[in-house]
Amino acid sequence: MKIPISKQLIEILILPCISITGIGISEIYSTRQEKIKLYLVFIIVFGILTLLLSWFLLDKKIEFKDNEKVCKTDRLLRLPFSSFSTFIISIISFFCLVAGLAKVFEEKNFSIGLPMLLISLLIIILTIIASEHPKVWFSDTFNMDDMMQKIKNTTQENISAYQDGIFSYTDNSFTIQLDSDTKCINWDDIKLIIAYKIDQYTIDCIVIEVHLANTFITINEQTIGYMKFMDTASNKLNNFKKDWFTTVAFPAFETNLTIIYEQYRE
Repeated sequence: MKIPISKQLIEILILPCISITGIGISEIYSTRQEKIKLYLVFIIVFGILTLLLSWFLLDKKIEFKDNEKVCKTDRLLRLPFSSFSTFIISIISFFCLVAGLAKVFEEKNFSIGLPMLLISLLIIILTIIASEHPKVWFSDTFNMDDMMQKIKNTTQENISAYQDGIFSYTDNSFTIQLDSDTKCINWDDIKLIIAYKIDQYTIDCIVIEVHLANTFITINEQTIGYMKFMDTASNKLNNFKKDWFTTVAFPAFETNLTIIYEQYRE
């Protein structure tokens, strides 16, 4: 089943829903009798939302909307704050929304409660639109097509990923400098190379594991020289998956665990 919202938006919304549900449950046991109905409403509404959002995240059959942003030339607006800020904004807005509801329905204080209710609701709606709209960028937004074009327009020698970095090479082996430890590894000693992505909330980070007989080493896309290492490995190892980068990189915000090389694989 495909739903019309992105996984990132669900991750933004679920924590405020869980928090408000938890507060409602705790307040039932410590509040006056006349307030119980209000907190029951909070528990029912936000509890159902929590269960629904949790189901979306846990069900492997759910397909989320792709919220990939358009390229830089096609963007409509660039907001002056990071996409992570939407997480903070949504939490504050949800609690203001609940406070506004309490003021209106419990205390009948419309002069304070109604503005709180309307403003917080407006901010939540605008946050959702900004998060989901492909033409709205945040300060930390990037587009893969823009990145690939930048790489094409830049000589490999000027890109840190294509420099030697922590690696050095010979015909039959390579050396890698890991903290204070230097390892020399023969290409024939590599048993397996896998890659996957970890979600760093606003961006993904590609992680590469190089498995030997009894151990493995881990590098990622922030490792200087990692792309030159992978290009060199693709020339040294048979059955190396040449299109590994696009397989791992897309779709965004998915783990995309991929076997790039396996020794003796047919």
